[in-house]
Amino acid sequence: MNLLAHVLAAILVTRLVVPGTPDPTPWAVLHTPAYVSALIASVLPDLDHVPHLLRALKSGRFGPGSRSPLHELPGLAIYSATALVLGLWGLGAPFMAGIATHYLLDYGTRPVRPAHPLSERVVFYGLAPRRDLRALVYYDVGFTGFLLTALLYFLHPLSLLLAIPSAAFLLASLRGVDEGEVESGTGGVRYASLPSRAKELVLRYVRPVVRVLAPLGPSRISGLSMFLTLPVPLLVSRGHWYAAAAVLICVLILDSLDGAVARYLGISGSPTGWLTDVSADRVSEALMCVALPWPFTLLLTINVVLTLLSLRWGRNVILPLRHLAVIYLIL
Repeated sequence: MNLLAHVLAAILVTRLVVPGTPDPTPWAVLHTPAYVSALIASVLPDLDHVPHLLRALKSGRFGPGSRSPLHELPGLAIYSATALVLGLWGLGAPFMAGIATHYLLDYGTRPVRPAHPLSERVVFYGLAPRRDLRALVYYDVGFTGFLLTALLYFLHPLSLLLAIPSAAFLLASLRGVDEGEVESGTGGVRYASLPSRAKELVLRYVRPVVRVLAPLGPSRISGLSMFLTLPVPLLVSRGHWYAAAAVLICVLILDSLDGAVARYLGISGSPTGWLTDVSADRVSEALMCVALPWPFTLLLTINVVLTLLSLRWGRNVILPLRHLAVIYLIL
């Protein structure tokens, strides 16, 4: 996603989630520590694009090869650890807001290499155009326009009129949206499977839903689970913990359906499919951690490292962090 969208998303989430943040006037954004922390975080991962700038100007886009490890899951571990340190000065939440929204927009709309340099597999969630450059430009303009509309609404209600041309650009981009990419085949990380009777029981009730979701494909379902996590930090910051837990449960249900859809379509068990799923999970957890206490950010850091180790070891050793968050919010 373009740099302006990253900045706008970071400012918007900081305004909505971080307590005591003033309305986002230009003066407030440049002089409020929370906003400054979020702004730095929102542009920090994109610094690796600088050496590829000339090539991008010729091609009109940055490809997955321009993304360093600091722009992928290894970087997320470093940035979340940085948020823990900044939390000592009360700046961890806005920094995490900038990082989480950056990863959400990049992973949700661009082809990425989540495990680089351990793996060069490219993941794309199919929620935005990829090959059609004009459609991609329309998509970026429309998406950025909606972010700008939401941000300016704090300053003047008439800014909602900007949503009309933004919607027009997004609609014009839909023809260029590509399918998500998932390899077929076997291999990758091994999961502990359910007993056969339990599988039959689950599939009996899940299969009708799977049939409805099958046209979306597993990649898009994983991508949608990331965006569905967005209300969680807002609800937590407003004290609506039960509502936040309910949203997280919906996220977990949707996340579990991507595997069922993959099996239904006969493309389960691929290494890229596993990486697509766990990458979306880590971004979802990063968004969730924006408004949760610091131990969750610590567990996120550990979980990202465990994800990379799982890829290297070929065995799943990832913490169920969102399940723990649901228990915390309910209790």
